[in-house]
Amino acid sequence: MKNFIFDRYGYYVENGEVFDYQGFKFALEINNYSPIESEDMNNYIIQLANNLFNKKAYIVPSREDKLLTLSEYGNVSLVAVEDFKVTINDIILFHQQNFSSNKKVKASVIKERWISKLDLIENKIVPSIKIEDHYYQLLVICVTHSIGLAINAIQYLQDAIIDFNDEINGVTLVHKRATLNSYDLLNPFNLIIDSPVRDFAELYKNEEISLEELISILTRYQFNSKDVTLLLARILYPTKFFDLLEKHYQKRDDITPDLNEYYESITSYIDKIKKIHSYLVNNYGIRKINWLE
Repeated sequence: MKNFIFDRYGYYVENGEVFDYQGFKFALEINNYSPIESEDMNNYIIQLANNLFNKKAYIVPSREDKLLTLSEYGNVSLVAVEDFKVTINDIILFHQQNFSSNKKVKASVIKERWISKLDLIENKIVPSIKIEDHYYQLLVICVTHSIGLAINAIQYLQDAIIDFNDEINGVTLVHKRATLNSYDLLNPFNLIIDSPVRDFAELYKNEEISLEELISILTRYQFNSKDVTLLLARILYPTKFFDLLEKHYQKRDDITPDLNEYYESITSYIDKIKKIHSYLVNNYGIRKINWLE
């Protein structure tokens, strides 16, 4: 990949498809959009980064002055985002500037995506994993745990549709994977229209915000019972571990260090879910989950 980046973009990197250069983080991203859509995305993120944060973010044109470049993985784009410290207030500002009254998101669509991902994990990815016998039991424990959480999340999301309705209100531009990192904040290929709770669920699960900070955010946004039900479903869903398995499936990376990390985090993960579950049940009157009591 380093030869590809040099040949197409003129940057010399030692290895990989992610690198830092002159205060920017660069990364290759799969691009399934058209050239016109890519141009629109680029213009949008350039203006957004400048107007909100006085920073730079953009899709890097190739040596042929194109935003899409064909690689062995299909069309890709090189994204550059200026490095800067990101706080939860930056995430909130990002949401406030991008709320959409005419965009519609349905909880049933999210549920079907989760079901499809679970099917992929169970029936295709897990059977393909080749791992040393020493780590096999660890893999089984982690997979069993994550699949159990996913099933709970899917059922709880279905309960939300029954208790309220299918449509998710108050949507804005959020992140497919939210972190307090400037590249993830402004990477145009990491953006999606959804409820703000999507970002806060990921930040809480990944220990980038505390329970106290999350509770403060719920009050600040004036979230209702439906919003926090969606939040709990997203907190239950094991995004990070499923991403790990998918990455291994696509690139055949060694996942044993990540398996150890996930296994060691299971107890604290469940503890975090129990704490927010207790708060939401007591303060918003949402459905209880018996095993979290």
